[in-house]
Amino acid sequence: MKYLLLMYGDESHWDTAPAEERERIMRAHQDFGRAVAERAQLLGGEALAPADTTTTLGPDTGSGRAVTDGPYAETVEQLGGFYLVEAADLDVMTELCGQLPGYYTLEIRPALELG
Repeated sequence: MKYLLLMYGDESHWDTAPAEERERIMRAHQDFGRAVAERAQLLGGEALAPADTTTTLGPDTGSGRAVTDGPYAETVEQLGGFYLVEAADLDVMTELCGQLPGYYTLEIRPALELG
């Protein structure tokens, strides 16, 4: 099954973290990558630019979509990155997520197999 793993956090955490904390965060992502390679398959993933670079397109109300600057949700925690992983099941996926830094809120969402 394919799972999209969304990572939310306070963007200022990285900006204010000392070098040692940044290195620990990067090592955690590397550990996650190794764990996924052993038990699943990494299909993709990226860190995202800060939320203030976001452009949001609202629903089409018949006269086009409203375009606004900034993220859809105005919260302290913003989407900072994602991984797409193929894993045997949700239990494996949640175990793999244990490698990632604890300050993230993680959302695991199964991908639908359409067609």
